[in-house]
Order: sequence, then C-alpha cells, then structure tokens
Amino acid sequence: MKTDSSGKNRYKEVFLRLTECVNSLPLEERVFIRTELGNYSHDMKHYLGVITGANTLLDRNISLEDRDYQDQDREVIDMIRDSSIELNDYMDLLTEYLCKNIFIEES
Repeated sequence: MKTDSSGKNRYKEVFLRLTECVNSLPLEERVFIRTELGNYSHDMKHYLGVITGANTLLDRNISLEDRDYQDQDREVIDMIRDSSIELNDYMDLLTEYLCKNIFIEES
C-alpha cells in the first residue's frame, strides 16, 4: 500500500501545523513532547531494523529451500521489504517535519 506524494505532503502539512501548536506551549512542555517523540521514533526505527533483519534472513534461507516455494516466498519477502521502506519513509516524515521543528530554546 504505497501512499502517493500528495498523501505524504498532507502529512507534512499536518506535522507543521502540529509544531505551531506545540511551539506555543511553555518550554518545559515542548522539551517533554520533543523528547518523547524522539524516544518513540527511536523505538520504531529499532523495530523496523528487526523487521528488516528478519527479512534478510528469510531471503537468505529461501535460496536454500525447495525451488517450488521460492516464488511464493519471494513475493512475501518483497512485500516485507517494500513495507519496511515505506515505514522508514513515514518515520523520516515524523522526524523531519514534526520533531525537528519543535523549538526547545527560549527565543
């Protein structure tokens, strides 16, 4: 399920609007929100790495298995890989357009 660029642009716009709201909060609240969003993003990237690693192991193992199953296995592996790439893109949107735009210094 790929999202077209207009969908991702909408998410960017939403994230930028959210940062406007968050940046109107007191410094302590902004620091808390940015820190927790950073922790969330870090954890999500960790689990994405686990999925990507498992995908690589599956890919390696099917080359050792019976050839009759390889086409079906290849399709599943490609779906996992493509979904991992998309999820990584979404996590990058969250980081780039939300986390990095929350100001944690007094102006």
